[in-house]
Amino acid sequence: MIITENRRKVKRNSLSLINNIKTKLSLPIKKFILEMCFGMIISQSSNVNLIAGKLKESIKVKDTLKRLQRMLLNSGLLKVANKLSLSESKKKIGSETILALDGGDLSHQYGKKFEKQATVKDGSKNKLLPGYWLNQISGYNPSTEETFPLALVICIVQRRNALRVPIKRALK
Repeated sequence: MIITENRRKVKRNSLSLINNIKTKLSLPIKKFILEMCFGMIISQSSNVNLIAGKLKESIKVKDTLKRLQRMLLNSGLLKVANKLSLSESKKKIGSETILALDGGDLSHQYGKKFEKQATVKDGSKNKLLPGYWLNQISGYNPSTEETFPLALVICIVQRRNALRVPIKRALK
């Protein structure tokens, strides 16, 4: 449990880090990033339901959850995150850096009505479920044993049997 005094200190420090980002972010996006980071710290999870509950806002948890989900669907957010990730990571890439492309998936067992989903195989359950294909590009420096993210691309289905991979737009 985070003490109220520490809670304010963590928020203040997180806000100063977000304000140091050179990319121009709108105030709602900055607030969202702050809330999500803080929520992940206090809930010790990346589950949006748990984060919404731990934020302890004056509105109902269900309304907080709707707002967070709406912000997560903001198409520009992933693009900004990839841009920031690339700008930070380019300082770490050298002649010894190993780059890896990891194909994965994000399944939504109960999200049958989510838009533009594909059918993905959940490896942990060995089942076909609705979800999204992911491509993550990571770097690894053997001398420092540091692993760092470069970009994440989420592939969506435009229509049945047609996969759209927005790699060029995600990395611009």
